[in-house]
Amino acid sequence: MEQAPTLEISKLIWISDAGYRSINGYLSESTNYKYSPSSNIVEYNGIEYKIEDVVRVLKENMEPDKYDNNTYYRGGTPNSQRTFKKETFISITPDQEQAASFVDGECCLYTITVDPDVKRLHTGVEGEVLIENGAIWEYIGDNNVVIHSPSNPHYLNVEYYNKPTQPSVVNQELDINIKQLLDDMKEEHIVLEIDEPINAETFVQFVKERTGKSISQDDVKVFFGGKKLKRKTKHLKKTHRKTKRSRHVKRHRNNRKTSKRKN
Repeated sequence: MEQAPTLEISKLIWISDAGYRSINGYLSESTNYKYSPSSNIVEYNGIEYKIEDVVRVLKENMEPDKYDNNTYYRGGTPNSQRTFKKETFISITPDQEQAASFVDGECCLYTITVDPDVKRLHTGVEGEVLIENGAIWEYIGDNNVVIHSPSNPHYLNVEYYNKPTQPSVVNQELDINIKQLLDDMKEEHIVLEIDEPINAETFVQFVKERTGKSISQDDVKVFFGGKKLKRKTKHLKKTHRKTKRSRHVKRHRNNRKTSKRKN
């Protein structure tokens, strides 16, 4: 039976693996997300919650912070070296080492400042700060970013991150930009914490789902050195984060039990 989530439960759902993917998939206005939720329900600790209710509780508790002068970080791909509107929540942290674990290869670790009027929420795990959806990610160069409020009048015409871009180069016969699509796939794996390896086979599948066009593994082998790329390092880094999140949830539950016994 469904229940209304509290703020505490909503945070715990967010930091869980299934909850993180479901919430950002729900918030995405694009149908291109491979892991968009198949239903509007997310289960946590044996109880079902509506994703829209979890999102509502998180957003209701986000507030601007005019005293926040912290520098934050986020690991990503070169695909974020541009200015766009982010349709999902943006997860940032003051922990540079933690953010670096999500860097794709050699690039990129983004250094971030957040405008005072941007609504945000501290999740209580690893210093994570959750930025409201619809915020503007302004790339100002040298992997430096400023995050602006969705209501900032100077950025009303900025497009959403997942809005399709005009294809260019690479495969002119099919009129698709393979390099751009590969960057999109890498970014999606980071945003939704997808453990599936990125290789020629999975990329061909991704291109089909994203564009409706069929290509062969031979068309993309130059991007994978002619063989499948399993990205073991990335997988280990993601596993490391999940382990930390799981420990946090377990520790949180134990603290609650101890508190109840004292009372």
